[in-house]
Amino acid sequence: MTAIVESIYENARGLKATLEVAVGKLHEKQKRIGELEERITKVEEVSLKRIAKLEKVLRELLEQVEDLYGRRYMQMRDQSQGMQDAISEANWVLNSPPDPKPEYPPSPPPKPADEDQQEDDEI
Repeated sequence: MTAIVESIYENARGLKATLEVAVGKLHEKQKRIGELEERITKVEEVSLKRIAKLEKVLRELLEQVEDLYGRRYMQMRDQSQGMQDAISEANWVLNSPPDPKPEYPPSPPPKPADEDQQEDDEI
């Protein structure tokens, strides 16, 4: 019976050593997991900061694009309105009846003047 007890005791010591090694590896893995979680947290923080900066830049760009688009739209609208006004004026001119030409009486022939009078006028 002593042999059986000694065998059980040896098996128990072997299991204890195996468990100690397993527990040691488990602690190493948990430590590694903790380190990785810290790195992931830092990367997340940096990523969130970068995302916030990018979001800010994109919002500014969007505002600039909207501003430029708005100004361009206004220019195009003004040009279009100017063209519409010019077309309307041209159509009005083309479609309006011609102005009647005034008829002037023929001018009387020049009267013969004195030669002396002409000389005085020239002086």
